[in-house]
Amino acid sequence: MTAPAWVERCRSQVGATLLAGDGREYPCYFGVEGERRGWNTYTWIERRADPRPLAAELAAFLRASRERRGERRSLVCLVGPPEERALDEHRADFWGLLAALHRLDGRGWPEAAPPDPADPRWKFCFAGEPIFVFGMCPAYERRRSRAVADCLTVVFQSETVFHGIGGATPAGRAAKRRIRALLGGYDALPPHPALGDAERPSTDKWRQYFLPDDQSLAERCPFRPGG
Repeated sequence: MTAPAWVERCRSQVGATLLAGDGREYPCYFGVEGERRGWNTYTWIERRADPRPLAAELAAFLRASRERRGERRSLVCLVGPPEERALDEHRADFWGLLAALHRLDGRGWPEAAPPDPADPRWKFCFAGEPIFVFGMCPAYERRRSRAVADCLTVVFQSETVFHGIGGATPAGRAAKRRIRALLGGYDALPPHPALGDAERPSTDKWRQYFLPDDQSLAERCPFRPGG
């Protein structure tokens, strides 16, 4: 299917944000490295469209990530078309997309992974493995690091991205300190408390998936097992 014009426009906006070089270094330097090296894979889906092609792309991306562990790869999904929407609407679209992908996941939930989001160890899983996923959208005003394009942007990462830089490792702690320092100069508010601190791994990862534009903490994960 030929991509509509908004896809290339938003794709260019993401790249321009990551590689701005205007004195405000984008905080997630792993994402910046991926953009520079061509490791970030881009795809798109229209809101309320059939998610099956995206599910197939995500499964293929995770296979490729396992085979190329030295590359910190991301699958960047542009969700559109762009239109003026409130942050809560983008949040609902984000969690709705995860629910749709879950329903299409033929592998089922991994036995070793907690299935209940109430468990602080819970992570979203797809194709038999836990993955990290987060949403960005233009409705953010103060958390500028999560406003990278004119549309909802959903980033999927295999846990292989964090090989050698887990939260319990010295390299991981150093990476978190650097990212938090960059966030302090990029966003108009401090790093969100859900991100934890630089000295220990964070729990309840779902809180990081779609951050609020303030310092509040959601009490309950929107994802429902079996939903």
